[in-house]
Amino acid sequence: PMASQKDSGDGHHFWVYLVEATYHKSRSSKLSVTDPAKSVQGWADKSKVALPDDRCKAKIYLQKDGAGGAGQIRFEHTAVSHAPDEKEDTFVRIRVQRFNGRAGQIKCRYRTEAASAREGNDFYSAEGELEFSENAMDRIIEVRIGTRGKWERQDQFFVILSDCDDADPVVVQDSATCVVTLHEISGSAGVAVAIARKLDGAVNMDAVVEGNMLWKDQFVMAFRPVEGDDDDVNEATVADWAVHFVALPWKVFFAFIPPPSYCGGWLCFCIALVFIGGGTAVIGD
Repeated sequence: PMASQKDSGDGHHFWVYLVEATYHKSRSSKLSVTDPAKSVQGWADKSKVALPDDRCKAKIYLQKDGAGGAGQIRFEHTAVSHAPDEKEDTFVRIRVQRFNGRAGQIKCRYRTEAASAREGNDFYSAEGELEFSENAMDRIIEVRIGTRGKWERQDQFFVILSDCDDADPVVVQDSATCVVTLHEISGSAGVAVAIARKLDGAVNMDAVVEGNMLWKDQFVMAFRPVEGDDDDVNEATVADWAVHFVALPWKVFFAFIPPPSYCGGWLCFCIALVFIGGGTAVIGD
């Protein structure tokens, strides 16, 4: 190739020209031709190849430091796999990239969001800010992953990037969500484990465990005059206690409605309709 350099109004640049092309049979076993009508068959070894005028040169720009601007932020990969451990917690590392510039400081926020993987059991919630100082091109998000049993099937959760309220928008929305897949524990599995995995895939046992805890909390809260911990209960006023005793039968009654963790929320929806209808009928009579 041959190069020429020039300084124009849009900055320094140079041209790269292809001035000659030769066909070498021994090096062209995987040669691809852009025009399907043409073929390399019959070409003589070391013969000259014609170059189209519109495809024999390229313009290369040279940018000064900071000329590319502050840049944008995205995930390096929008899908990440992780192999949890059966005995101890592990960490999944997710790389966030800065591109199209490196001048100045930019930042964004990140957070986790549950899917089939349940927060507090399969993974631990993580959120915060990522700051890219000048010339910094990548940052790492670490999410703590809990232990998993052999019977658990693979689960997923999301890590989501978003722009900060007090900064310019820099997050590329098409690459702002990373899907993290937690794989099954490797190794041979017996019949009982295989059956348990199928049951976990159909019901999601983590969601059942979470639902049991939430259902228990519903009954505990039904007997409290206010929401919160014991300190909030001790600070409840006389009016809070009076309203509590008046509403106590209804609070206990509706505490029997299961939380939305079961069956993707459908069990809660259907039973809630039954309870609402029953309550309306009682009040109507």
